[in-house]
Amino acid sequence: MNTKILSLGIIELFLALTIGIVILWLTYELLKKIVAPKMEIKPDNTAFAIFCGAILLSVGLIVSESITPAMNAYRVEVQQSASIQLSILNFLRILGLYLLIGLLVAALINFISIWLYNFLTKDVDELTEIRNGNIAAAIITAVIILVITLLAKNSLAIIFESLIQYPTTPRFY
Repeated sequence: MNTKILSLGIIELFLALTIGIVILWLTYELLKKIVAPKMEIKPDNTAFAIFCGAILLSVGLIVSESITPAMNAYRVEVQQSASIQLSILNFLRILGLYLLIGLLVAALINFISIWLYNFLTKDVDELTEIRNGNIAAAIITAVIILVITLLAKNSLAIIFESLIQYPTTPRFY
């Protein structure tokens, strides 16, 4: 058994669970305490719950794309650095940066998805329909958010991977 790979897997699992729970909790609290009162949403509104679920899934998918590249950066850092403490500090700095970028991109994707769909359907105000409990409008809006998230998340992973300073292999010819 390769204990180095096992320990990296355990660290990644711990980070995914911890970061996932904290970020999803913060996102839900933001939706519940800021968005719901601003939209005048009642607590038992099923349409708003569907809408919140789509946003939570979107944020989770986008943020999940930041953990693996951060772990790759940590692997490179551990191999190149003589100090484990410096490696951990650099890893935490990179992870924080990637998470911040992921959260900003998730917010941007959700905002653009909602705005674009509202713009394209001028005859229907989806947010008003969600406020009024229209489940059909909530499902369509949720699907739009999720599809745009799925289309964008891979490009974010590529951007993160491009930021990692991988060692170069010398050419012998």
